[in-house]
Amino acid sequence: MLKKALVSKIAISCVALIGLAQATTITITPATTTYTKGNTQWQDIKSVSYSWADADNDGLIAVGNKVSFTVDMHKTDWGMHDYDALKFWIDKEVSPSGTTNLLTSTGIWDFDPTNKNMTSDAYTSKKWKGGDKLFTFDYTFTTAGTYDITQSVMCSADLSKLAAPTSGAPNASDWNAWTEDIHKTTKGYIQGETEKYKLTVVTKKIPEPGSMSMILIGLVSLAGFAVSRKRK
Repeated sequence: MLKKALVSKIAISCVALIGLAQATTITITPATTTYTKGNTQWQDIKSVSYSWADADNDGLIAVGNKVSFTVDMHKTDWGMHDYDALKFWIDKEVSPSGTTNLLTSTGIWDFDPTNKNMTSDAYTSKKWKGGDKLFTFDYTFTTAGTYDITQSVMCSADLSKLAAPTSGAPNASDWNAWTEDIHKTTKGYIQGETEKYKLTVVTKKIPEPGSMSMILIGLVSLAGFAVSRKRK
């Protein structure tokens, strides 16, 4: 009975190991390149992470993998603007030099009005106690190569002045004027920062579910054979 139980425990362990091999998460800190304009006490990128089903647990992203990117936006202080905004890009590097944009997405961190200064208040910065905001973007890679991943943050007040130096709510022209190098190339004061890093996607064959089952059966059979030999 003990030896049968041992075989069962080994089989369960094999299942657990194969299950764990299905997902891998890597946190990117620090970024490959960071551009900062003004200061980042109002909003900054705390971390960037990505996760995908890593079937063979080798840490490589393969063609056909859907990757979920998570950007953690952090606040230290807050003032009178309506919200903080984030823009996210995925670009594929092409030779001899250059990139092709594959994904552009945006996100808004809209605050509870009771937790920020009102326009009638005397302007002052206050310590933010509302935690961080997480933004998630999904993308399925269809070709191998090197990709540039970029994320940028700023407040709504600065965003509303990108297309024209006027205040008011940001419009489509303001969002379109938000480039990947906005915190590097713009001469004026813009709160926030832009972070960039590179990602490599490879071509490889991902084991089919049936193949994983055969691997499991083989491991269990091997464990049973070892126990049988020990009994003899």
